[in-house]
Amino acid sequence: KAPLDHSEEMSFFLGKQQGIKRWRDQFDQALQCAEKALAIDLEIAREPEDSGIAFSHLNLGENYWLNGKFDEAIEHFEKALEIYSKTLTPDSFPYGKLYRSLGLALFGKGEFDKALEYQNKALAIYLEFFGPEDLRLLESYQELGNAHCARGEFDEAIQLHEKVCDLALQNLGQNHPTMVEVYGNLGSVHCQNGDLTKGAEFIEKAIGICGPKAYEAAKLF
Repeated sequence: KAPLDHSEEMSFFLGKQQGIKRWRDQFDQALQCAEKALAIDLEIAREPEDSGIAFSHLNLGENYWLNGKFDEAIEHFEKALEIYSKTLTPDSFPYGKLYRSLGLALFGKGEFDKALEYQNKALAIYLEFFGPEDLRLLESYQELGNAHCARGEFDEAIQLHEKVCDLALQNLGQNHPTMVEVYGNLGSVHCQNGDLTKGAEFIEKAIGICGPKAYEAAKLF
């Protein structure tokens, strides 16, 4: 393996640094690192359709999304999509993350129809690679449920959040901390659908998992 030149090394460490800053919720600083990394990658790229460039666009788009800059995020996701379309088959695994990211950015903009389109594409790829019982599908089902809920399609949202609940219970158990959010989301959708009794039932389950922190959990709902 050829040694990294200075520019490649700098891009590599900027990528690591932005990951650390995202983990620390330092999103502005993470965005700056991702912007610098893409600029270096574009400068040293041997081909404009280099897969590393697509990854840098995807990474920068995610950082824009975290900063609430959805138009900029979509712009970079679409640039990554253009490169993928020339280098990968449509059912390739990297499309899953890209479609999911596009769906989240479009959801942030309030474009729920387009968000659903990309989220369904992401789910189809994840189902193909992981199978229907894999915990990694949890977030995709949850995001699809949120999009249907935002469109006022509460029956569809409930079905998807019930899938989330089934997956989480099967893989994590009923007292896992993740179930606080799972039960809370399901309860919230039932409430929005007009079934306050059912909604309260799930919200009480969420609060019950929190134990001594039940008061803080209640404020989330």
